[in-house]
Amino acid sequence: MHVASDGQPPDPAKLGRSSWYFLHAVAEGYPLRPSESDRATMTTFLSSFAKVYPCSYCAADFREHLADHPPGVQDRYHLVRWMCEAHNAVNLKLDKPLADCEALAAKWKVAAAAAAAAASAKP
Repeated sequence: MHVASDGQPPDPAKLGRSSWYFLHAVAEGYPLRPSESDRATMTTFLSSFAKVYPCSYCAADFREHLADHPPGVQDRYHLVRWMCEAHNAVNLKLDKPLADCEALAAKWKVAAAAAAAAASAKP
């Protein structure tokens, strides 16, 4: 387990908030139309993140979630939705409020449709 400079392990609540912020930002920055390489990179990133996360029981839980619910890496909409659902799975265990994943991901579905239309309109 990682130990902070003060000799103490990271606080799981603080670590969790920071990590979810980071993971949601990564999902929202994912390409609307990812290449095969992008998809492989994201899958590897999430698997690696779950292996090195400095909270052992949190990491084990995330690895289990990845195994039971493979990430939606086909486009930004699906990854944003998957990340929200993964976060909600943790929030459910912690008795925290759940997010509306469809509403969160819907804006990316519209953006993906617009990007596809623009790409098909090019000569």
